[in-house]
Amino acid sequence: MKKTGQIKFLCVLSALCGSFVVLFSVNGSASVQQIGPDLYAYISENDASANATFLVSEKGILVVDTGLNASEGGKLLVEIRKVSPAPVRWIVNTHYHPDHRGGNSVVGPQAVIISTAFTRVQAGASPDYALNETVSQDLLSVGGHTVWIYHPGPAHTRGDLVVYFPDEHAIATGDLFLNNVCPAMDDGDM
Repeated sequence: MKKTGQIKFLCVLSALCGSFVVLFSVNGSASVQQIGPDLYAYISENDASANATFLVSEKGILVVDTGLNASEGGKLLVEIRKVSPAPVRWIVNTHYHPDHRGGNSVVGPQAVIISTAFTRVQAGASPDYALNETVSQDLLSVGGHTVWIYHPGPAHTRGDLVVYFPDEHAIATGDLFLNNVCPAMDDGDM
């Protein structure tokens, strides 16, 4: 997809009123939008890099997906710092593709990286997986906010994670939801 004139969509759904909300940036400009109490969406200006979601608390920040590489992760971290100086303590990688985990070491060098076992294996012995926790389902409390992390089964890949923020009525789906196209089934299953 060409960057110019295209809209890049963030895969965040809202359960409010039974509808969904898709956040986007237009004309290639990155943006951060608050989508709930202490929950933010980072929409990358780079079509090759994933968008991110981050939850801020006094105990630390949870980030879902970190972008394509150190440069993209650095851009995300700059935007996070505009919201909070708290340390990034948790990173959830929705799946193993580099555009979702390439910025891990920049965004949260001391963070616990949460992924599925499949994602960890596919990522190999990457240094950004040194502090890794593999899950199929997990419940975190991040500064009073409940965060559900779960593996829905084979989907975009065989190791996708979905992150549900019930207090904020939002869900981060990685590449499981795309606007105007059918999700690509890399090695997963509809």
